[in-house]
Amino acid sequence: MDHSTDQTESSTPLASANAVDQEAATDNTVLIRGMDLDAFNAAKKGKTDVLRGYHLDQILTPTKNTVLHIYVAFASSPNYVEPEEEELKPPSVVDKILQMCPALLSQENEIGETALHIAARHGRADIVERLIETAKAGRREDLENGPSSSVEAWQTLIRETNKEKDTALHFAVRFNHFRVVEILTREDPEFSYSANDAGETPLYLAAERKYGVLFSQILSTCKDPNYQGPNGRTALHAAVIYGDKKMTEKILEKKKDLAIAADEQGWTPLHCAALSGCTSIVKQLLQAHRSSAYIVDKADKKTALHIAASRGHVGVMKELISHCPDCCELVDQRRRNARHYALEKHQSRITTFVLKDPWLSNILLNAKDVDGNTPLHLLDVSLGTRFIGDARVDKMAFNKENMNALDVIIADDSRNEV
Repeated sequence: MDHSTDQTESSTPLASANAVDQEAATDNTVLIRGMDLDAFNAAKKGKTDVLRGYHLDQILTPTKNTVLHIYVAFASSPNYVEPEEEELKPPSVVDKILQMCPALLSQENEIGETALHIAARHGRADIVERLIETAKAGRREDLENGPSSSVEAWQTLIRETNKEKDTALHFAVRFNHFRVVEILTREDPEFSYSANDAGETPLYLAAERKYGVLFSQILSTCKDPNYQGPNGRTALHAAVIYGDKKMTEKILEKKKDLAIAADEQGWTPLHCAALSGCTSIVKQLLQAHRSSAYIVDKADKKTALHIAASRGHVGVMKELISHCPDCCELVDQRRRNARHYALEKHQSRITTFVLKDPWLSNILLNAKDVDGNTPLHLLDVSLGTRFIGDARVDKMAFNKENMNALDVIIADDSRNEV
């Protein structure tokens, strides 16, 4: 095939490029067009005089990064040497690029990121400020997706999400850049920030990563922050899971109903605190919402008391019983109470605690589960001989297999001897 004919059919550079594409396709070669090398090198060095001869919104890398994306990325490098001349510093260079092509302010790359996303991710607070100032200057008509009449151009820029629904604030929090978080929340305190595709809001990210300063900045500056997290959890779940009493206190001061908010598994923050054994946080949660002690999970209908008993957390059990003495009456879907759980997991300290408490002993010692087993049926031989002497324990109670606790102990002992 004579390719020279194809190339001479048009005299324009674009037509010639298309001819080359067609030629490559004919040869079974996939051609991905990249950015002009001179333009790329000028962009990374911030040489705006070289860039003046280009249509800056049209010259792109294979993943649609513009010269502004490239410059911000290079200016954010740890190896970047800050120039002494004011006009060569990043904010000034960003200004010059946007003066040549204002549309770059909101132009996204292939994954939906603007230059603001990149600056926020790398903590370039000076560039973040300059980008927002430029948007505020009124170049509304130059934004690719113009804002509605109720939202300003700079708000649109700040609220813009990439394809994973991350805003610039998500990035700033994720990489612990306080100054950028401060700028973004100060500039747009009305915005609540939705969760990204992973279910994370900026506030949740700060709580999960224990970034206390960032967390406080968002909570105190944003008028209606979003507390949502993955799998139905909230920022309070995260604060509790990571044992942060200060974060827990601040959230409960703002939104104490989160103490009874359950995740997709039906776990409240109190379930999480009972699991970790943090007595002080358990107390905080109960003071905020005493009713959280009566909430059961979805899978097994467990309460926080069941979980504390199975983990051997006596302090947590004491706190729960102190605030909600009758929560010990609640059983799971197999009708097992907290003492069933303690004995099944060989938590002797819990059993001792129960035996010393008249109310708990009255409720828990002889209650039967769906199989007719009392807690004593669940004891192994070593623990059984230790507690079986308590006169309040019904040692002759039969389960649905017509075995009492002594039968179970003897049967287990016989199996161990064989």
